[in-house]
Amino acid sequence: MRTPLAGNAAGRLKMGSFGKQLAVLMSGTALAQVITILSAPVLSRLFTPENFGVFTFYSSIISVLSIVAGGKYEIAVVLPEKDEDAVNVMGLSIMLAFITSLLSALLLGGAMWVNAPITAQMDTWWLLWIPASILAIGIYQSCNYWSTRQKTFRRQSVSQVVRSVGVSGTQLSTGFAGLGGAGLILGQLLGQWVATMTLFVQTWREDGKAIRDKLSMKKMLASIKTYKQFPLFNMPQAFINAMSQQMAPFLLAAYYGSAAVGLYGLSLRLLQMPINVISQSIRQVYLKRASDVFNRKGKQFPLYVKTILSLGAVGILPVCILVVWGPELFAVILGEQWREAGEFARWMILWLYLVYLNPPASVTAQVLNLQQLVLVFEVFLFAARFLALWLGFVYGTALTSIVYYSLTGVLFQMTLIAGMGWFAYRHDKQIKQQLKEVDGK
Repeated sequence: MRTPLAGNAAGRLKMGSFGKQLAVLMSGTALAQVITILSAPVLSRLFTPENFGVFTFYSSIISVLSIVAGGKYEIAVVLPEKDEDAVNVMGLSIMLAFITSLLSALLLGGAMWVNAPITAQMDTWWLLWIPASILAIGIYQSCNYWSTRQKTFRRQSVSQVVRSVGVSGTQLSTGFAGLGGAGLILGQLLGQWVATMTLFVQTWREDGKAIRDKLSMKKMLASIKTYKQFPLFNMPQAFINAMSQQMAPFLLAAYYGSAAVGLYGLSLRLLQMPINVISQSIRQVYLKRASDVFNRKGKQFPLYVKTILSLGAVGILPVCILVVWGPELFAVILGEQWREAGEFARWMILWLYLVYLNPPASVTAQVLNLQQLVLVFEVFLFAARFLALWLGFVYGTALTSIVYYSLTGVLFQMTLIAGMGWFAYRHDKQIKQQLKEVDGK
């Protein structure tokens, strides 16, 4: 006789629902990327590599600091069985984002007060915008994961389109106004805030009453302990990963100047934006899907393999085109001054293709509570990337450094994807054995 537990294992979610949810997110993603791609040839002619170098510095700093904005509690919003617990985890995450933003403002304000002349330097005064960016991203991430939990993927899709319109529109306007690197930064900041407020207003309008009724400071503080593995293990892992990804702009600047940073930054932006948004869409839907399967004692490995193979098939053709014709495409579309950026891109895409395939691996680590293992992995990746960049600087050119850096990323991403697949397979075997033992009683 089958038990209720075994029955739950049999009652798994259909892949069709997964595909529909992903399609909603991807429709917004596709439109957002069309807007970004259409604006790129104009932006590349309005701004110089040096301008993009300043923008890349800012983006790198924000990418690192936004990791700690919500203590990574935003990821835990999807996990609780009860909405009441999820609401309080979301509230905790937003509260931490406000605290992080305030602390960064006080630190930057103190630094500016101690060294007042820094405010007059055009290459550093934009640091004052960092707290606003951190707060916007922190609120957005919390609402984003709440929407994932509620399966209201249309909200996220709309916010992605709004962000792309806001960023591209502002950057084009400031480019024609001749504001230089500051214009690129301003566009990014305003676009993020427009997207954040769009998602927040939609969330509050549809779920505001339920959130208010369930929100409790006592339960928010209790969530700190319940989900402590996220700030203890997931946040350091993500922080180290961000540092290892963002070390390239700083080291390129130290050895080759801001123009090299700009070439790298524009290449990364054009390659990473579609990959990041697609990966984030998949990560959100896959996290909900994998969490449901986990709670139902279902199989993780078939979902894992099918998702990665599907992603691989969709992405392989653009990768091949860029590897073969990268420099020519960049020169024709963006202008001859960006041909070298195409040389960077043909190597970077090899690593970023594996990053694009990574979401099922990173989600599996969260669902199976393998954050400690991933933290160790990120420490080794950080050291390997630093060594790769240093060897490139010593024995070659900026391109040599990018080649070594990218190939290191390929090796480590392949290891992570294969390793998490093995853990998913082992988890399924353990669940199967548990179900047999239950059936036998």
